[in-house]
Amino acid sequence: MMPTDEDTPVIPIRGETTEDAGVRILPAPPVCLHWRFGLHEETRRVTCGRCGREVDAFDALMSLSLEVDRYVHRLERLKGDERLVQARVDDLRRQERNVKARVRRLKAGERDVLAERRAARGAGEKEAPDG
Repeated sequence: MMPTDEDTPVIPIRGETTEDAGVRILPAPPVCLHWRFGLHEETRRVTCGRCGREVDAFDALMSLSLEVDRYVHRLERLKGDERLVQARVDDLRRQERNVKARVRRLKAGERDVLAERRAARGAGEKEAPDG
């Protein structure tokens, strides 16, 4: 059934009334993009899983093929991102080991310096009564 002029909404231009506008906008029919498919084994037909209309089998196969390609490319991109993140984690772990080694060396050096000071104080106290 075709809509009549009485059924279509009128959008007025600024400053005009609906009668003066003369522009009629037809309502858009509901659109189904047929993203989901139903396979009927007995009738060997493919239908849209949303609206139920029959879909060309090649179009359904092509749509599914393109979707698989998108998933594969996204998976490859995510694997590349994973490799970058893993390399960064490995670098951070290496830096952490280096920092811990520096801290150990500094603590060992600090102990050596303290031991030298104690030894110097101890030697100085022993020399003081002699002198």
